[in-house]
Amino acid sequence: MDNRRIDLNLLIVFDAVFRERNVGRAADALHLSQPAVSGALARLRDALQDPLFIRTRHGMVPTRRAVDLAPVVSNALSSLREAVNADAEFDPATEERTFTVLMSEIGQILFLPRVSEHIRNVAPNIRLVVTQTHPTSHLDSMENGEIDLAVGVWPHLRQGVEQQSLFRDGWMCVARADHPKIGRKLSLEDYLSLEHVTVASASGGDGIIAKLLLQQGKRSRRIALQVTDFLAPPLIVAKTDLIATAPTTLARFYSEAANLKMVEVPLELPTIDLRVYWHKRSESDLGSVWLRDFVVNLLSDYKLTLTELVNLA
Repeated sequence: MDNRRIDLNLLIVFDAVFRERNVGRAADALHLSQPAVSGALARLRDALQDPLFIRTRHGMVPTRRAVDLAPVVSNALSSLREAVNADAEFDPATEERTFTVLMSEIGQILFLPRVSEHIRNVAPNIRLVVTQTHPTSHLDSMENGEIDLAVGVWPHLRQGVEQQSLFRDGWMCVARADHPKIGRKLSLEDYLSLEHVTVASASGGDGIIAKLLLQQGKRSRRIALQVTDFLAPPLIVAKTDLIATAPTTLARFYSEAANLKMVEVPLELPTIDLRVYWHKRSESDLGSVWLRDFVVNLLSDYKLTLTELVNLA
């Protein structure tokens, strides 16, 4: 055996395959491609002159040599990680760093002021860069570290991405305060007959309403105007007889910013699950962990109850 042919990366691969008993799962755990793991395993087999794992119907079964080697490798890697991380820390009060956060226009309106204010208080040298790129590039950007965190509703972020729920939101209808046809309640007939401004955006907009009406065989809304983000509807609704349907937290913002009234939508709409997302590759990055925990703790109590919101309208 030539020890010079065995490097640390080969032992890390061996440890992962031994734990997972599967090359594909080991590759996922290490954030490597399956061919890369297979290649590393082949080099280690060659160096040790032992097959190490035998492929069976029940997975990769370790040889006697692999069974004897596994605890030694695992303990050595564990000791090495402890030594490397012994002095690792992230002090937000003194750290200088830039984080890139994926956030929809709703998040930038509702959450960003609160996040920015609190970060300025506890981490004055931390800089946030907020992005809203095309959805097709989101996963790649998280994989290569261009996006540190995503906040909002991004259901396409799946492979290699962890997520945690912040809160669930509902829907409300907004209209100008003196709208001649809307009182404290709105019937389905009135809702369908009034003219709407709708939103079609990269983050989804209010398209769920059209899908639900179609599924239930009801008439569609009378759409007079369609815009590309949620910034425009409050200004349009405030000056016209058009109405809009928006997430409840956003509707509250509308009502306060543009003197609008809120009424319940006369439809049973699915709730909106606001989440925070991060790539598995960042789970050992103490700065990313701090940012994630900071955002979760700050925003998880953001949502007021529907009763409180209606009383504020």
